[in-house]
Amino acid sequence: MADPVWSIRCPRCALLRPHPWTGRARVNANKAKLDAWLLFRCEGCGRVHKHRVFRRVSVAGVALSVLDALHSNDPEGLRPLLPAGAVTSWSVEGPIVDRPTTVVLSVPSGLRIRLDRVFARGLGCPRGAVAAWLPEARLSRPVRDGQRVMVVPPGG
Repeated sequence: MADPVWSIRCPRCALLRPHPWTGRARVNANKAKLDAWLLFRCEGCGRVHKHRVFRRVSVAGVALSVLDALHSNDPEGLRPLLPAGAVTSWSVEGPIVDRPTTVVLSVPSGLRIRLDRVFARGLGCPRGAVAAWLPEARLSRPVRDGQRVMVVPPGG
């Protein structure tokens, strides 16, 4: 299985970059309270981003299998803790749009990505140019499975 990738804005690069999961976690315990993070590394600059999994939770409230996975950095045991936006892969498939068309989106479970990002990849254009293709869409919203979007080619 491919390593999950989380597309987030890197503070050091100041760009939206893919952050592949390192397969590791960081844990901090203070008495009976636990903090835990999953570690993602920016592909551009190498900065490590920590995604919080637990914040000041009682150790007794965490499943033993999860504690073992956190302690041993077991990637398969940590996989259920990945954020919803971390997906192994995604692609845009479909015919070329040359006239106004309604498109129905088929989205993998767990994908949280903006509509304009999906169409920018599919159309091969910058995100700013997507608004001309999708005049009625709310571009900053995450895509949903089964969502219908009217695509109107510029000048068409």
